[in-house]
Amino acid sequence: MNNVSLLVLIALFILKHFVIDFFLETPYQSNNKHILGHLGGILHAQLHSFTSWVILGFTFNFFIPIVVVAVVAEFFIHYFIDLVKTNLCVLYKWQYNTQKGFWYMLGADQALHYLTYIAMIYYIITHIN
Repeated sequence: MNNVSLLVLIALFILKHFVIDFFLETPYQSNNKHILGHLGGILHAQLHSFTSWVILGFTFNFFIPIVVVAVVAEFFIHYFIDLVKTNLCVLYKWQYNTQKGFWYMLGADQALHYLTYIAMIYYIITHIN
């Protein structure tokens, strides 16, 4: 994979994350992500992993085991990042637009998701062929 392709791939992950987290996330998802096993958080993480599978599938191959492993890992990582973030916000009563703690958690959440994408891409490009 050349450098331009790698940068395009990273950009696609950042854009898909932005769209899903800020345009497609429903109140049902966001209001229930702090509840372990709730369908709202599961649906949210599933949408992320499905769109990652589409991006990686078109880039590499939909059904090679390393792509499947990366996408399944992303589902669990994404789910638990969001679970921890939302539980900390509930525990400390950090509200949207009212306290710095919320913004720190949002920033940490987004950074961890982006680092997950870099790890996924690294895993795939170092294990392909």
